[in-house]
Amino acid sequence: MQSIDTHNDDVQQVADGESTIDAGRVEDLPDGSCKTIELPAGRELALFRVNGEFYATENSCPHQGARLSQGILCEHVIECDLHGWQDWHLRLQNG
Repeated sequence: MQSIDTHNDDVQQVADGESTIDAGRVEDLPDGSCKTIELPAGRELALFRVNGEFYATENSCPHQGARLSQGILCEHVIECDLHGWQDWHLRLQNG
């Protein structure tokens, strides 16, 4: 899981040549909510805020590919909206 610097106001180049993605303002993502972040090449991240901490994961359920950003967030567990599937892979603290 990639850490997110919530105190950096500038979008800048990272040392290894990858670019930083602007995910928006911290105050625009309320606690207990999720936001979809579009990446290059059509990929997406689901960005979650839980108890003041930020977590990002692929926006695709590893079971059947549904968007995790449309799932149900219960503390640090995401339940897939497609059919309620949960697994340790979806626990935010595990990445």
